[in-house]
Amino acid sequence: MQSRSVNELSCDFSFTNTSSKPVSVRYAVPNCSCTTARWTQGEIAPGASGVVTVKYVRERYASSFEKLISVFFTGEKKPVILRIAGSFVDDDESLSSQFPYRHSVLGFDEADFDFGEVHPGQQKLHSFVVANLSQKSATLSFSGLPDGVSTIEPEFLIYPKSRKEIVFYYTPDSTSWGRRQCKVVPKVNGKESDAVDFKAVVLDDFSTLSSEQVNSGAYYSFASEVNHFGIIRSGSSASARVGLINESDTELYIRDVSSLTGGVTVDYPAVVRPRQKAWLNISISPSALVKGGNTILFSIVTNSPLKPYAEFEVKGVVE
Repeated sequence: MQSRSVNELSCDFSFTNTSSKPVSVRYAVPNCSCTTARWTQGEIAPGASGVVTVKYVRERYASSFEKLISVFFTGEKKPVILRIAGSFVDDDESLSSQFPYRHSVLGFDEADFDFGEVHPGQQKLHSFVVANLSQKSATLSFSGLPDGVSTIEPEFLIYPKSRKEIVFYYTPDSTSWGRRQCKVVPKVNGKESDAVDFKAVVLDDFSTLSSEQVNSGAYYSFASEVNHFGIIRSGSSASARVGLINESDTELYIRDVSSLTGGVTVDYPAVVRPRQKAWLNISISPSALVKGGNTILFSIVTNSPLKPYAEFEVKGVVE
């Protein structure tokens, strides 16, 4: 099979019962989830024919494919193996529309690298697909990868008018908590391109807890729904205190309190005892503030199964 800018292909395999007894297809099993099979139902009389229809849905990184389908017939111990193979020929318009985020001669299918939720000490994979939009082979590498992030190869070779899946592996350590965000720089043929955002949120893994353990775990609330640093003069630093109440009978561990805004620091206790109140002490440098109204977003990560991650704002005015 060869297809031009089509993402789904099907093929019919016809067969004839050459035996003296009726037969039927018990089932057909593809070797990949991207491939499905349908077949003639019921018995097929001697001399009669049936069909196995195979459908392949293009994997987003595939430029070519080869898939096997095992067909089991009644009365036969061994399956009949069917094979489908083919390649895709993408035109320029198709490639450009499917991979809209340009980096030199390469197109990415996503604007940033978002791992979502990850857990310390556990590896998580994130993949995206890159297409070479040019007529020459190109190389791709990355600089600025954060600690704990790696790729399977230091440099990837992408052939002309083809696609390639790029896989990142992230294993955060026990000191990495909360929102992790930085700039990763793709290098195409050795030259730097526009930076891409790397994003992740590192949280405790509560997947093995029972419902009872989750509901009896640490839980907290903020003492106030609104937090202010007040009204200050231009060029002055600001400070604020945010109250936090442990409403459970379990110790609350504060993993991280931070802001992506530069020039902001937070002093907080590592542990809040059951039914106690604690304070998050925030310091804001003048470089983090602009004249007029200011709203600074913070995130907090705790060992609370019901609220492991939360965000809060601190507002104020600079005259």
